[in-house]
Amino acid sequence: MLQVFYGVPSFQRGQEVRAFAWNVPGQSDVDVWGVTAEANWEIGPGTLTSISNYRETTKDINNNDTDGTTAGFFETLRDQPHKQHSSELRYNAPVTDDLNIIAGLYYFKQKYFLRRDTFLNVTNGPTTSHTNAITGQTHDNFAVFGQAEYNVTPELRVSLGGRYTTEKKDFFATLFTPFPNLGPVYTLSKKWSNFGPAAGIDYEVNDNIMIYAKYSKGFKSGGFNGRGGTPGALGPFDEESVDAFEGGIKADWLDNRLRTNLAVYYNKYDDLQRTVIRTLVGGAGGNNQETVTDNAASATVKGFELEVSAVPIDGLNLDFSAGYNNAKYDEYMADLNGDGIITDNSNQEISRAPKWTLGGGVSYAADLGGAGILTFRGDWTHVGKQNLLTTGAPDGRIPSYDVIDASVRWDMPGDQAYVTVFVKNLNKEVYEASYTPVGALFAFTNISPPRRWGITLGFDM
Repeated sequence: MLQVFYGVPSFQRGQEVRAFAWNVPGQSDVDVWGVTAEANWEIGPGTLTSISNYRETTKDINNNDTDGTTAGFFETLRDQPHKQHSSELRYNAPVTDDLNIIAGLYYFKQKYFLRRDTFLNVTNGPTTSHTNAITGQTHDNFAVFGQAEYNVTPELRVSLGGRYTTEKKDFFATLFTPFPNLGPVYTLSKKWSNFGPAAGIDYEVNDNIMIYAKYSKGFKSGGFNGRGGTPGALGPFDEESVDAFEGGIKADWLDNRLRTNLAVYYNKYDDLQRTVIRTLVGGAGGNNQETVTDNAASATVKGFELEVSAVPIDGLNLDFSAGYNNAKYDEYMADLNGDGIITDNSNQEISRAPKWTLGGGVSYAADLGGAGILTFRGDWTHVGKQNLLTTGAPDGRIPSYDVIDASVRWDMPGDQAYVTVFVKNLNKEVYEASYTPVGALFAFTNISPPRRWGITLGFDM
């Protein structure tokens, strides 16, 4: 559209573009403050701990020339103040030499307000569209939790716990309409409750080898779609849940010069929340897209993670890690393009789930005697091919990439200060970090940071 209406070439995917022009300078103005208080009391055999926090964003204004060109095509203004409070009270006690318990209460409350203004101009003249929408929400969360660990024998330990959570969200929104927004205010409210059990067992084969297995059930909060374009798209959507199983072995070998950790996992997701940016036919005031989250899928994710570290000689450290991840939808039914028709997308790829991730590192610490210690380090990271889009559409696929980092650190005599010189992305790898198509307007693409270097100074007080 930029080329059609303005004659301004837009950026193409695959280009390494690290500078762009604008007709409105981007600006973010954010003021954040917070305070945290912790108190501990020794009561009976255990410790009672209270942790409270308050955090407030009094100003969060973001003004963007979203199209990234000199054309006055698409500009946005966002204002989103936010505040939250949390309190936790827990008691941790060794009831006997073999039994330890922890129990507590947790409360969390947050509130946000969001004003969104969008300026769209498709005529290379005065602004043709100024739309506005207002959204807000209050969220209350209360939980009670507990866990007990028991040593059946000196080598065998079992644990059993759980967390019960209730939460409520009160939500309001106006849809995008021409400014000033005089449309109706939609108010919605929903309560949820959830119980998540957890159980585990670990066994020390000897002083150097431990095997374990654990199970837990978790959830991701439900909510509302503040960026929905129609009343029906505002929600609510419900909680997402996962049954997570993990087992593994942790071992030290060769007089602790070799360490291996292996974990195997199996996760089953139900009511999986999927977010889609889709076309909104007949949107008010030129608004032709909406962002909608729904419980559209179920999935199975399984794989393993391996970590190996070795010290072949004093001062030399070698690290290696490997992760294999097999993520597939069991079912994915959703309207992905905004035509109102729900389709079966179960064969699509799960987003940001590369099958293989690999990593390696080598470091050597040279003792300089009275001059301190000089440590040289290099790291390599490999991320396999993946899909960046929640929908799993083919245009979201990106190839694998590799990144190499290096650093030199000097620990000064006395171990109280250090200097590190580092280089990130030494091999100048270019890859897409994100890709977001926005309806029929355009697509956002963020590429990886370039090669860069820096210096870090540190002090131990």
